[in-house]
Amino acid sequence: MSEIINIDVFGEKFSFKSKLDDESNKDVLDFFLKELDEVQAKLSESSASVPKLVKLLIAVMNIANNYFEVEEKLRSIEKNLEADIEKILVKLN
Repeated sequence: MSEIINIDVFGEKFSFKSKLDDESNKDVLDFFLKELDEVQAKLSESSASVPKLVKLLIAVMNIANNYFEVEEKLRSIEKNLEADIEKILVKLN
């Protein structure tokens, strides 16, 4: 089932379809808007005016970086689990 999602970014309204459920859509949008707010807060400390597109790109890059950090941690956990299972199997035999 596709849901129509509405989001307001920098005073502009955007709509798109999502296959996620309502709760997941809300979580994703909240996460994105929180990251964007954090970027804006950090950039507002500087005296230079930063274009909206640059703010969006920084937020998206931060989210992508977080994603890859979590992926790397997951791979490490999986590798450690596999090693632990192998040790247990050796002890059982």
